[in-house]
Amino acid sequence: MDHSRATTGPRPHAAVLAVLCVVAFVACAACFLFFELGYSFESGDQLQYLLLPYRAIYPHFVPGDWVTWQTVHYHQTYSWLIRALHALAGESAFATGVLLAQLCVLGWLGYAVLQLSLALGFGVFEAAFALLVFGGVREAGMAGALFNHGQLLPADLALPAFLLACAAWARGQPLRAGIWLGVSGFWHANFVVLGPLVLGPLGLAETLRQRSPRPLLSLALPVLVLAAPTLWLLVGSFLVHDDAPSAIAITLFTRSPHHYDLWAMHAEDFYWPALVATLGLPVWLEDRRTHPERLQLLLSLCAVIALGVLGSGLHLVTLARVFAFRMSVPLLVLLLLTAAHALRRLVAAGAHDPVFVLWACTSVAALLCFGRVDLARTAVWGFGGAYCALAAVLPLLAAALLARAEALAWRPLCVGLLTLTLLWAGSLAHARMLRARPGEPWSSAQGLRSFHAPIALGRPDGPLYAAIRARAPSDARILAPPGLLELRLLGRRAVFVDWKCAPMKGDEAREWQRRMLASIGQSQFPATGYALRAQSDRLYWRRPLSELAALARREGMTHVLAPARAPGERAAGLRKVLVSAPYALYELQPQPPHAAAADRGL
Repeated sequence: MDHSRATTGPRPHAAVLAVLCVVAFVACAACFLFFELGYSFESGDQLQYLLLPYRAIYPHFVPGDWVTWQTVHYHQTYSWLIRALHALAGESAFATGVLLAQLCVLGWLGYAVLQLSLALGFGVFEAAFALLVFGGVREAGMAGALFNHGQLLPADLALPAFLLACAAWARGQPLRAGIWLGVSGFWHANFVVLGPLVLGPLGLAETLRQRSPRPLLSLALPVLVLAAPTLWLLVGSFLVHDDAPSAIAITLFTRSPHHYDLWAMHAEDFYWPALVATLGLPVWLEDRRTHPERLQLLLSLCAVIALGVLGSGLHLVTLARVFAFRMSVPLLVLLLLTAAHALRRLVAAGAHDPVFVLWACTSVAALLCFGRVDLARTAVWGFGGAYCALAAVLPLLAAALLARAEALAWRPLCVGLLTLTLLWAGSLAHARMLRARPGEPWSSAQGLRSFHAPIALGRPDGPLYAAIRARAPSDARILAPPGLLELRLLGRRAVFVDWKCAPMKGDEAREWQRRMLASIGQSQFPATGYALRAQSDRLYWRRPLSELAALARREGMTHVLAPARAPGERAAGLRKVLVSAPYALYELQPQPPHAAAADRGL
């Protein structure tokens, strides 16, 4: 018997232990992200993404609805998944099936972050740190790009696959990276463009270095095969059959400036990643030769985001519509992994000094709280500006102390900075309990979240939607305020237009603009972004019933949603069908021939 092989070979239980550790990490990540970031169903972005699968799931779904039946839906693969979940779970357990799928996606996301951390030469601590920050501090990247949307969406399906593609590339596995890149593009059209933009130049550089096309081909061919459904839809719908491509600017810069217009974005979207990068600066400087893949991936992500800044800053439609800011989420994952590694080194270097260790941990905690602070509004709570300035220099001090941790003469400075940091964190906690003005949401200085995100396992049903489903005909077409986003999906009735579902094709965006302006009785938009939704509703509610009824007849609507106590019901030729305070649903009555001709302007 070969005893040497028996004693030096791998232990059977080691692999089992490693698998159990990964499973535990994935399960904890899924539960943590679920409870911290919340969950919802048939709300948010699902109000738009569920329309395509529901057309196939439910017979006669919202007949006559313009957005559902006459615009292009570009998440076909997501529709296949939703239809499969409905077929497997049945109607009674459909919402539960979607919930279980979302938990699996969150677990997959935790696994992807762990794999990227290990591939870049980090460890479990760094991966857990990144997930802690996204779950407990800041879930957003730049321009509204999210790490997790709190509901099953195509972007959340594509992100883990992209992170695994980056991990495979860091390990020198271009074929596996291409496969994961193809899976990412399969789930989301945005990733089928941005993924190759990030890893493609790295593959090209490796091809030139090896003087062989194999690295680039191994990366590109799986993408073309696996993401073929998404690529076919992009080419056939957006690049070929778009009669007004420049009109997409309506959707980009009027409907969604928070995503596509640089001048409408928040400053903390940019300075907070810069501060996190500064915290990890020692790692970048020391390991740029031993781990070049880290710097390569960082530069490639930054280059793609720079294209987004250029397009959104200059309002270049072609660049802006790609939404390169979605890559800010993988960039933040990379930066947080590096910052966590710097923190671990910092604490290890000063382990003999408890005050030093406590200061290092507290300074990082203060920096993380800083991720939820809007500098433009900190003046409303006194010394916020001074505390923010302190938080800005904390990473620089941490980097300096990393090089001089053995100098115990820094102890008084550490104690003083620790005291100031605790005061700053306390001010954040106090500010979180204040409101800037009566009726406004909580202050933007939220600090660390504490399991306060809403969790809605079922449909967010309401009395209005239930009454409409029960009392309005199934083929009703309703003229409603553009800000009443849930009426189509939860009321299961066609609507004229809404603020949420703005198409991404130019000719369709132009029609959306026409419908929006017609519903509010204006010749141009009174505002942009979220303010447009609020202003549109105000203008809609101010219109007399006669104008709303005339518009509904011209556009082929059958019902009008208006205030319950609006005067002129009979004069407008309307009949009240139901009342759900403060709303009332009116049905259009047949008009005499002469009145109908006058209404058409004849």
